[in-house]
Amino acid sequence: MKHFLRILLGKVLPASLRRRLGLLKNSAEAGLCKIPVLGQAHWSSKVKTIEQTPFQVNIEVTSICNAKCIMCPRHLMDRKMQVMPWDLFTKVILESKEIGVNRFALNGYGEIFTAKKDYKKYINYLFEHIPHARVIINSNGSLLDDDAARFIIEKGVDTVHCDIDGATKETFEIVREKLNFDDVVKNIRNLVKVRNELGKSFPKVRVGMIAQKENQHELQAHHDMWTGIADYVQSDYMVSRAGTIETFHGNIDVDRPCSLIWFEMNIYTNGEVVLCCDDWNNKEVMGNILNETIVEVWKGKKFNDYRKKHQEGKACEISLCAKCDFARPGPDWFQARRYSNAS
Repeated sequence: MKHFLRILLGKVLPASLRRRLGLLKNSAEAGLCKIPVLGQAHWSSKVKTIEQTPFQVNIEVTSICNAKCIMCPRHLMDRKMQVMPWDLFTKVILESKEIGVNRFALNGYGEIFTAKKDYKKYINYLFEHIPHARVIINSNGSLLDDDAARFIIEKGVDTVHCDIDGATKETFEIVREKLNFDDVVKNIRNLVKVRNELGKSFPKVRVGMIAQKENQHELQAHHDMWTGIADYVQSDYMVSRAGTIETFHGNIDVDRPCSLIWFEMNIYTNGEVVLCCDDWNNKEVMGNILNETIVEVWKGKKFNDYRKKHQEGKACEISLCAKCDFARPGPDWFQARRYSNAS
């Protein structure tokens, strides 16, 4: 199983950002991250250049979803189910353009293609104002029909990621309730087919599988099913969403700093910026783009106080982070300190 259950820590951050940080390639094997040592001074100087603005902005275009997945806590959310207001979305895009952000992930706790009357308008606006934007779309694939596929190919979306959590209809529909396995498989196959027929290279299609007790017996079959069709095939372990969902692998080094709080900003449909994408119910809010700018929130006291805790190895003092079990890549200097202290 561990051969297929790949924790792709070295690929969590894009290559361009790893180069920008001076990080070497990481490797992960059986859940153990081997990180090269560069030293605290090196990392600290790089952080100072990065933290002025986010490298990537994650925008929850909608918090509405047509699925009920057994590993997702969204059915417990008490925040409003809605499409992001147009004025808020345009503010995010224009501010991002002004500060030089050109990488976006259109995801959150909703399915973007449920916003049938809006998603084209929103994506058009993004590319109109930031023509060379790199846009990632996370979708469950159920509504990614031929019209949607042709639209995102035409616009030049960079990547479409779809987790298909089973190699058979029976298993998939246990994990992803309310979705139809045959429809999802047909839609993803069609996206690749249309892209290739049009002679396009993008979007790259990444098919994943979130390994859990209900589907882990199909990891090999899933890998075989999508190899040669999708551009990337991967399997990841299920995470607890900050202690909400029961997992079978246990917690992972909660004191290690999470690099992502220096690189990503997560903006939900109500304008709230949360610390982390695992904060599904807005428990750790850094600010609100409705009445603050992206830079004001990013450089704000609360965000920086939390970063400091991570730098000091005190992430467990943050309730959200203390329950995290996702092995995200940590700064090299912190790994070096831990290993030297252990020896």
